[in-house]
Amino acid sequence: MVLAVKELGGADLLVFFLDRTGTLKRGLAKNAKKSMRRFINCLEPLNLVTLTYAPAHSQLLLKEAQLEVSFPALRKDPLIMGIGNLMAELLLAFIPENDPHEESFMLTLEALKQLNNNRPPLLIASIWILRLMLITGYLPNFNKCTICNADLEQKKRWVWQVEPPRCVCADHHLSGDLKWEWDLEVLMFLRSLQTLPLSRIWRLGLSTTKIGGLFKNISRWCEAILQKEIRSYKWLERIIIKPQ
Repeated sequence: MVLAVKELGGADLLVFFLDRTGTLKRGLAKNAKKSMRRFINCLEPLNLVTLTYAPAHSQLLLKEAQLEVSFPALRKDPLIMGIGNLMAELLLAFIPENDPHEESFMLTLEALKQLNNNRPPLLIASIWILRLMLITGYLPNFNKCTICNADLEQKKRWVWQVEPPRCVCADHHLSGDLKWEWDLEVLMFLRSLQTLPLSRIWRLGLSTTKIGGLFKNISRWCEAILQKEIRSYKWLERIIIKPQ
């Protein structure tokens, strides 16, 4: 799965891709911009391709690519296009090169299928981000209050704070900003994402009024983890997503 392509010089391309083992790799496609056969219409982000390559020093040398699957909704719908850009950006940010995270490939492929089949984009994006964070070890504990160790399920309201990162019951006064107060519906949604097999997480639903806010919460949390701005999220926030 192609994630990003960078131009090198006049004709070469540096291609970042995720293989079927969930391993992030990079490869050099020499003279790709001049080729009328080897890479024609293949190297678009999030295309599923078959790559032929060989080892070459610190990276791979790409010989040719054949398009297997593309997702038309990514080119037609601005919201889905923005979410696709977000997915590619987060994969590049959270998955180290040459370190397999096996579920990440199938997770991303299935999310793209869901988006292409007109499932609610922000719901699918939220499911995908949260599951990716579980795979990479960044998902917080949604069981106990960070402050008093109370079971969050026994509380009607709870708070997910980004800075400092913590999940607490709503009984506590929290300093700082970037915090969202949620209810048991969202808590059960988050817990289910942690325990269900990959094939069943796409059946999860959430009240429409909560999806946009949760997506914002998750995206800002990713920025806090990475300690940098997520450019694709900022584009979505400015152009697509209405203020919550």
